[in-house]
Amino acid sequence: MRHSESVFLRFQLVSRRSAAGFFFAAFSTALLYRFGAQRASIVFYAALFLLLGVIRIDLSRKAQLPILVLTLLCAGVAGYCLTQSALDVPFSYVTFDKKLYGILIVAIVLVLFLLLTARPFAAVCLGLVLVLCLATVDDYVFRFRGSELIPADFLSVATAWSVASKYDFTPGLTVVRAWLNLLLFLFALSALHLPKLSRSLLTVVSVPLLTLMTFSLLHGVQLYSPSHWSQDGRYLDGFLFNFVLTMKQTFVRKPQGYNPEALKTLHVDISLDDCAASPSIIVIMNESFADLRVVGSHFRTDEEVMPFFRSLTENTVKGYACASVFGGGTANSEFEFLTGHTMAFLPSGSVPYQQYLRGKVCSMASVLKSRGYSCVAMTPFSGRDWNIQNAYPCLGFEELHFEQELGELPTVRDRTSDLGMYEYIIRYYEQRDKDRPLFLLGVTMQNHGGYFYDNELFPARFHLVGYEQNYPDVEQYLTLIHESDAALARLVEYFSTVDEDVVLVFFGDHLPSLDRSFYLQTHDNPNDNLDEAEKEYMIPYLIWTNYASASRNPPPTSLNYLGSEVYTAAGLPLPPYNQLLLQYQQRIPAINAYGYYSKASGHFLALSDASDEEAAILRQYEQLEYNALFDTENRLPMFSAK
Repeated sequence: MRHSESVFLRFQLVSRRSAAGFFFAAFSTALLYRFGAQRASIVFYAALFLLLGVIRIDLSRKAQLPILVLTLLCAGVAGYCLTQSALDVPFSYVTFDKKLYGILIVAIVLVLFLLLTARPFAAVCLGLVLVLCLATVDDYVFRFRGSELIPADFLSVATAWSVASKYDFTPGLTVVRAWLNLLLFLFALSALHLPKLSRSLLTVVSVPLLTLMTFSLLHGVQLYSPSHWSQDGRYLDGFLFNFVLTMKQTFVRKPQGYNPEALKTLHVDISLDDCAASPSIIVIMNESFADLRVVGSHFRTDEEVMPFFRSLTENTVKGYACASVFGGGTANSEFEFLTGHTMAFLPSGSVPYQQYLRGKVCSMASVLKSRGYSCVAMTPFSGRDWNIQNAYPCLGFEELHFEQELGELPTVRDRTSDLGMYEYIIRYYEQRDKDRPLFLLGVTMQNHGGYFYDNELFPARFHLVGYEQNYPDVEQYLTLIHESDAALARLVEYFSTVDEDVVLVFFGDHLPSLDRSFYLQTHDNPNDNLDEAEKEYMIPYLIWTNYASASRNPPPTSLNYLGSEVYTAAGLPLPPYNQLLLQYQQRIPAINAYGYYSKASGHFLALSDASDEEAAILRQYEQLEYNALFDTENRLPMFSAK
């Protein structure tokens, strides 16, 4: 007895485990063969299962506690590795700190199950099966929908189940290997025969530990935002950590005092009477197109960067609109323009295309479609980027053209050029269904950051004046903007010659991400107030018609109001929501994710600083947006989308 107490581990041959090992070896061989694994891989798994089948490990009492702690640590690392391997993500892609947060998530799950079961082996089984199930579901969601799994998807389980029969649920080899690895790990762990723990002792130890781990995770959640661009969260953050990050943006709180019945009393003209006007509407959201003069008067160049844009005055409405994103986040600018909603009332860092569009949503596309328009969206980006392949149909677009449909177009800096994109639009316009007016949204790629393309075929033509420091990224960006300006001239020139009435809308999505010291030197004043900060969100826009129309230079506004200008320029009646937005705009001319322009004070203010009539308008605006996006049971007629 004394001898056995002094020994940590003892190995034994056990017939039942041998039989189990033989069974798992045969099972893994058949499974891997079915999914086309290489012979070496099949032999490797079979050999491991056979080896584990002849091993039993008996722990002395002294060894139980350290082995238990070591087991839980190994299980945390194993759970993280299993989820990443199931999704075929190289471990080197995720930074070390985010790996730790992923392991921490698995550890929290394990401790929770340990508290519930008081059995370490059962806790590890349940915890690892749960996280691997999530990764497997993510793999299916990505295959079927082209986007990553987010918590909001579980609100649509019934819808997903109703269409499940249309999909092929045969797993990929990486998922099969991940589940086999889990089986290997659990089979090895079963050889330890970990003892059942005392619930009282477990509670005393686990609760403080769980609290510490939870607060550590919450700290990490505050430090980072989920990655939405190109569905690359699993690569940049790790699947589990990115999944948790999206939780903070998934559920939007009901506005204080929200009352859908009170909203029904708002006075708007719901019936949109037919009118004679039905011009085609071509909308170009140009990647990173900006007028850097808005940042400060210190900005000067040796040549005019956008001569055509500045020269266009006839039949033109031209001004500046406040976006909610800087340096990236294209999808949110689209969202604000198309829907009239503002990011001001949505969680910081959220992307509605990715998180909130789960069904039909009223937008400019859905409104125009109801008026007989053919609604088309096109971009040389992938349909997975920002989840647009799923978001566009929700908004009412009937026809989608992504990189695959556009094919090989001319490039600038290895990216599809604006001119190439516009030539594609012109060809599409000429071949369109001429029985229906056209609403087309085109999103360009040419000016996407970064701006350090080193190639003699694309030298910087424009240079800054009055700066002590060299900014090669800025000068390359300016050269790109000049290319965009020339491409715009081609588009206007073409539509000037067509017989049909056309409204051309052109605007940037956000200012570019450039050397920070350049922006600081360009600002007129130190960047220590909201008025100065908002300059970095002002993008230029124009609305041009190929027929006689009033030319104006309106005061600065924001993208959520820009749709009303488009309806007016096209001679179309304002939809009910835009009628209300027009009323709001008279008191609050601009609003974005960082604040609003207070006409009463003559300054930008934080939403929390609003008072009196402005506060009442913002409350009503927020309630309308909540009703349109989230309250499907009480959605107002003005937000019904066909």
